[in-house]
Amino acid sequence: MLVRPYHPGETAHRGVVVARRVDGGLVVADLVEKPSPERARELEDEHDASNLWLPEGRARLTRRFVDQLRRVPVSPRCRAQLSLAIRRYAMTEPVRLVVTHSTVTDLGSPAGRSSAVAMAVR
Repeated sequence: MLVRPYHPGETAHRGVVVARRVDGGLVVADLVEKPSPERARELEDEHDASNLWLPEGRARLTRRFVDQLRRVPVSPRCRAQLSLAIRRYAMTEPVRLVVTHSTVTDLGSPAGRSSAVAMAVR
């Protein structure tokens, strides 16, 4: 799962990944979907800001994860969220984090497409 360094002002739009160290790497300990500023401060107090990361919305899904996802019933009243599925999966399997400090362009959003076109024209 791709993450970037934690910045409290972005949590309401991105969510927060709580990480723990395993064998020299980082894995998901918890994932909180778009917490309020108050909840984000609680996470900082509980886990220390150095263990918090912002999800980039990118993940490499394993076959085992996809198989588990197929077995989870989805309520017709709510939409399935990948972040919640990753959180559930991380309770039983390690979900490794990959840290980026680079800009990630979302080509699926209008702003991302405009940014990509602007870079291509240069």
